[in-house]
Amino acid sequence: MADLSKSERMELRRASGNRVVHQPHVPLLHRGPACLWPHACFECRKSWKLAEEASAICPECKADLHWMGRAFKVPRKSDVEQWAKVQALWNAGFRFINHTRWRDVEAMPERLRDVEDFIRRNSEHPFRIGA
Repeated sequence: MADLSKSERMELRRASGNRVVHQPHVPLLHRGPACLWPHACFECRKSWKLAEEASAICPECKADLHWMGRAFKVPRKSDVEQWAKVQALWNAGFRFINHTRWRDVEAMPERLRDVEDFIRRNSEHPFRIGA
């Protein structure tokens, strides 16, 4: 055994069961859904981030939740005009999608009074995915 190299001796011990090589311990990590998307309830004027395939029922009032898109900025609950604007845009089929790659499209309107004209001018808007 003296003429064996160290690696050969280790292989003999491993084969005979005298040398156990333990794998490194990797703790299990809790991972949630891969991606959470903003959903809004127009009845109670609240927003939640849920998995896209999650049930779209409001946990507060049990009304329908609506998928809004990644770039949705939630208005204050007390800002009824902004919630009306968001609902009007959603009902017209517009979704709030990040537009860094769409520099030549018209931005969403800031005020409720501008929504009607915006919808009329943008029938082929790339963020209009439903109607």
